[in-house]
Amino acid sequence: MVSKVLLHPTHILNYRTNRDHILRLIDIHAQIAGAGVGYKANVEVLNKSAVVLLVACWEAFVEDLATAAFDFMIAYAPSPNSFPPRVLALSTESLRTADDGREVWKLAGEGWRQVLKNHQQAINAQFVGKLNTPRPRQVDEIFDRMLGLKGLSSKWNWKGMPNHKAIARLDRLVTLRGEIAHRVGTSRGVHKEFVVQHAEFISRICAISSNRVREHIQMHFHKTPWVTYTVGKTY
Repeated sequence: MVSKVLLHPTHILNYRTNRDHILRLIDIHAQIAGAGVGYKANVEVLNKSAVVLLVACWEAFVEDLATAAFDFMIAYAPSPNSFPPRVLALSTESLRTADDGREVWKLAGEGWRQVLKNHQQAINAQFVGKLNTPRPRQVDEIFDRMLGLKGLSSKWNWKGMPNHKAIARLDRLVTLRGEIAHRVGTSRGVHKEFVVQHAEFISRICAISSNRVREHIQMHFHKTPWVTYTVGKTY
C-alpha cells in the first residue's frame, strides 16, 4: 500500500485550533488591560484560564499524536514483525498468560492486526483516555508501550533550553495547572508574559515530538507519515 505524506496531520491541525483559544485569551487581556508593561489588575483570571487551556492543548496533542502514529503503523504494516519487539511482547501478553491455551490462535492469519488494535485500546483506556497529568514520565510511557518509542521526552531541547530544563519546565506547568484547577489560588501570580512564553514552549515540544515520532515510523516502516515541522512554527 502506497502511503501519502500528510501536510496537515490531525494532531497538528487540532493543536492549532486548540491553541487559537489561548491566543484569544491573550488578545482579550490586551483589550481589557492594554498592551503596556506592568501589573494589570483584575485580569489574572484570564492568565490562569490560559494556563489550564494550555496544558489541555498539550494533553490533547499527546493523545492525537499517539493515536495517529499507531493508526498509520497498523494500516501499513505488512506483517507483525514491522512493529517493535516491545509492542509485540506487550500486545500478546494476555494471550500467552491466558488459562485457555487456544487464545494464541487469535494471532492466526490476519488476526495479529486485531490483537494489536486491542493492545492500542488497552493503552488508551489505561493511559491516554485518563491522561490528566501529562508529565514527561507519563508521556514517555504512552509512546513506549503503544509504539515502542523510548524516551520521547529526552529529545525536548533546543538552543537555550537544555533537556533537563525543558522536562522541569513542563512538570512545573502541569503542577501549576493542577493548583489552578483544584484550588483556583496559586503560590505566585500568573502574568501574561508567563502565558506567552509557555505557549511557545508547548509549541516547540509539540513540533519536536511530532518529528521524533515521524522518525520512529520511518525507521520501522520505511514510510513517511507526515512532514517535518520546524521547532516553534507549529502555528
